[in-house]
This record gives sequence, structure tokens and C-alpha cells, in this order.
Amino acid sequence: MIYSIIILVLFALVVLFGVKISPKGKFYDDYLGMDESNQIRAVMALAILIAHFSYPFENKYLLGIISPFAYIFVGAFLFYTGYGLLYSFYSKDNYLKGFLKKRLFSILFPFYIIVGIDSVYNAVVNGENYDFSYIFISLYNNWYVLIITVTYIIFFVCFKLKFKNKNTNEALFAVLFTIASILLSVLTKQGYYVYSMLSLPLGMIWYHKKDSIQRVIRQKWFFAIAACFVFLLGCVALRYIAGNKGLLFVEALSLIASTPIFTVIIFILLNKVKIKNRALNFVGNISYEVYLCHRFIMNALLDYEKISSNMLLYFFAVITITIAISVIVHFVNVKMSKVLRIK
Repeated sequence: MIYSIIILVLFALVVLFGVKISPKGKFYDDYLGMDESNQIRAVMALAILIAHFSYPFENKYLLGIISPFAYIFVGAFLFYTGYGLLYSFYSKDNYLKGFLKKRLFSILFPFYIIVGIDSVYNAVVNGENYDFSYIFISLYNNWYVLIITVTYIIFFVCFKLKFKNKNTNEALFAVLFTIASILLSVLTKQGYYVYSMLSLPLGMIWYHKKDSIQRVIRQKWFFAIAACFVFLLGCVALRYIAGNKGLLFVEALSLIASTPIFTVIIFILLNKVKIKNRALNFVGNISYEVYLCHRFIMNALLDYEKISSNMLLYFFAVITITIAISVIVHFVNVKMSKVLRIK
């Protein structure tokens, strides 16, 4: 129990250090800016790590509260994707020029570096053999990397089409993204694709209706945050009730609804609360790499009983090695982008 408390307290301290709350009646307008999004990506990446961290331990204690909700934290990443794609498309000239090369490289190159490290480690230490097909299997088994790759391809295709009304491009993109999420969930038998799929269209809606949404939120800020929390708790409760009674369709609907509501709560909070510190800014820069490699590090360290037998030691070892490898992979990715002139 005490180790779970320490881990959660440390996480809270990192997140809350340097937090600023706007004066009464005042709000932050830059909550969707680059610096702010970097901080939130860091928070979500660390939350995902902690949620996954509890999996190997039978006695999860407090960590067991968040362990079933790793998928919900990915919603923020998808929200930023939906919002950021539209913002960039409408604000930057020739945004689609070199779009696929840049986006797919930034997603797949770090992914395959870490897949390579994982494969070499398992081949040397555990004697596992891999063939060429593992390149595709590894992507198939990593739901976030696969859906974000598919998302960029769909976005490029849809927005390359010439329609008189850009809303048609957006509608087509949203429909195809939804269909792709459902198909991937069916084909891979993983529900994560549909559980988080509404967060990306939510980001698109927020882009267009930002002023209206802000106005509503800020008129009744406390009521808005309270209502969303109650709705989220209702979704969570419904999930467990439906799950215990075998109502799979109802359980799935509660999971699908919980992610965008959680995402909305984040951005309602950010209207009033500014999260800003150097530690989170640092992690935010490597948040994707942290997401990619933490499970590999966790699995590898489980083989070393002297480390994995102590939850706190195991946690700090996972964090330290994950950050170190993430920094290296991020550095290599940036350098290779420059060498290949991918801008």
C-alpha cells in the first residue's frame, strides 16, 4: 500500500509543481497553445505509464484504481491530433506538401527503433527468433501507433480532394476515421480503437466552436466541471455494472462515452488552471517515445527479481531507463529528420 501511495503522491507533486490558478472571473486563453499541449502530453504519458505499471502486481492497491483506464489518457493525444490537424491545415500555406513523409516518419521511425531494441534484447537474453513479418506484426499489435498512422493517411487523402466546401473534407475525414476505428477494433479484437475514437472528432469540433464552447464553460465554470465529473463517474459505474451483468454493448457504450468526457474535463480545467514546469516540459518533448518504450522496459525488468520484487525500486528503474532510452530515440529521430531533410 505504502509504495502505491508514494508513486501517486510523486506523480501529483510533479504535475502540481508550478501550477497557477487564474484570479476569480479570469481565464487562460492559451490553454491550447504549444507549451500547454506539451505539458498535458507529458501528464498523459506519465499517467499511461503508471496505469500500465500496476499490471504485473497482484496487490495493486491504489494503483488498481487507474490501471483499467490507460486507454482514457490516450484521448488527450487524439484530441490534440484532431484540433492540431485542422488548425495547421487552415493556418499554414501548402500544409499538405510533404505531409505524409513528415508525419509518418515522426510516428514510424521512433516506433521501429524501439521495436528493434526490443527484438535485439529478446533475441540475446531470451533466445527469441524473429522473421521479417515481425515488422508488420509489431505495428498490428500497437493500437495507438496503428490508428494514428491510419489517421494521417486518411486525413491526407480526404483533404487532397477538391470540394467547394471544406466542411465536406472534414465530414468525410470524420466518417472514414470512425469506420477505420471500428474495423481495426473488429480485426484486431481490441476495443481501444472505439473506446478512444470520439476524442479526435471532439478536437475538430473544438477547433470550429472554440469561442462558443469557452463562453459556455466560463459562464458556469464550476457547474460545467462538476457536471462532467458526475457524468464520468456515471460512465465508470455503468461500465462495471454492465460488465458484471454481461451487458457487453452497454459496457462498450460507457467506455466510448467516458473518454471524450474525460478529455473535456481536462480542457475545462485548463481554462482556469495552468500546468507549467520544466520537468513536464522535458517529458512532453519525449512523450511519444515514453509511450512507446515503457512497456518494453517494464517487461524486460520483470526478469530481474532483485528489481521487480520491490515495487518502488522497480518503478524508479522503469522511469529512469524509459526516460534515458526515450531521450536517445528522440535525439536520433530529430537528427535523422535533418539528414533526410524531412521538415
